[in-house]
Amino acid sequence: MRNTRCKITSLWLSFCMILSILCPQVSWAQETVGIQTNGQPQVVVDIEKFSLGQGFIMEPVQVPYEEGMTAQDAIKKAVDKYNASLEEKNEVATLMAASNRAVMNDVTSSSILSLVNEGSTTTNANLRVASRQLAASTSVEKKPITIEGLDTGYIKSVSDKKEPAKVPSIIQEVLDGMYEEYEMDEFGFVDIRKSPVDELKEGDYNMMSGWTYTVDHHAPSVNIDKQELEAGQVVRVRYTICWGSDVGNAEMDKMMESTGIGYVYTEADKLNLLRQMARINDESTLKTDRTLSELYIKAVETVSQLDVQQSKVDGVSNDIASRISELQSSVTSGDTPSDKPSDVPSE
Repeated sequence: MRNTRCKITSLWLSFCMILSILCPQVSWAQETVGIQTNGQPQVVVDIEKFSLGQGFIMEPVQVPYEEGMTAQDAIKKAVDKYNASLEEKNEVATLMAASNRAVMNDVTSSSILSLVNEGSTTTNANLRVASRQLAASTSVEKKPITIEGLDTGYIKSVSDKKEPAKVPSIIQEVLDGMYEEYEMDEFGFVDIRKSPVDELKEGDYNMMSGWTYTVDHHAPSVNIDKQELEAGQVVRVRYTICWGSDVGNAEMDKMMESTGIGYVYTEADKLNLLRQMARINDESTLKTDRTLSELYIKAVETVSQLDVQQSKVDGVSNDIASRISELQSSVTSGDTPSDKPSDVPSE
């Protein structure tokens, strides 16, 4: 048991040595989370399938804002940025797996450093991503995202591995109510998507399923190529199985309520937490912090829960803000903040 603990400790120290050698100091120019990076305004984009109980297709990514930028422009830039990082992330994950095997076979840290310096062409930021992935035990290789209809302004499908849906009960109850009310098979829900390929398409689950999007708390009535953005806004590309009322479309909620079936739920304000997640994904020094890595995992779980309470969202967001503030203060003072697991209060 003691030898095992020593080997695990050696593994972690090896990773830290690698990162400390390759990591530049971060610039803390961003005072408001997710709004500016080094003075450049940002917008945040993600791709979600929370209504299927399957989390993110693309976790929050921030891209520089430009005057006249549309939702279409932002989505394109975010997907390109995400895809560009995938090859390097996958390479790093392979390298870290090799390092893990090396340490467990009593190979010295210097040998691991030699492996990194001689065999790796990855960037510092992606080394940190791999560290977080390793800590979360998420070493599955990911594939680039493709979006059908992105160029025309109407999203028809997004590439995504086919798997059974786990529809949250709050949505399933509404679907069952609609089916009973109208006795239409089209309102029924199928657990396995109809598309035979690894794409998530409109109509894959029922007549109400397809892709929609929100900008902050608003569900625009125009296609993504017509919707202009402002700096700091959050664009969420979201798969719906209930004509948008399951993913924050207030107008559809009102329509659903008028039918007597009732609206699905009231969504908590997750925008600041999504901005924080995008910032962590974008800043290399934040990615390597162990405490933030754990908080990030909790943020993913919190945001993915459709009917999560606002207090839980705020709790995780406040803990992330506090940790970033600690790191910022340590850079200013020259002190090293303690890097220990954090306990975020649950609901």
